[in-house]
Amino acid sequence: MQIDPKTYTTVLIWVGFIALMYFLMIRPQRMQQKKRKAMLESLSRGIQVILHSGIIGVIREIDGQILSLEIAPKIIIKVMKEGVAQIWKGRNE
Repeated sequence: MQIDPKTYTTVLIWVGFIALMYFLMIRPQRMQQKKRKAMLESLSRGIQVILHSGIIGVIREIDGQILSLEIAPKIIIKVMKEGVAQIWKGRNE
């Protein structure tokens, strides 16, 4: 039994397409997820963060997945760790 050369071409095109999709979409997304996970794991007391809502505050306490965030003197709110968009490298207050 002999396989038609058109079949090889079709299979090669599909394999190339899947590889292209992996390198253009899936791999960058996984790298971004790893980077975000590392950032969330590195959170500790005293670090200034920006929430997805735009609120900037200093982490005062971490209790599992809950952060106590001081957004103004003596005003502390509790937020989920997942709500942190990034660590703020702006000026410290």
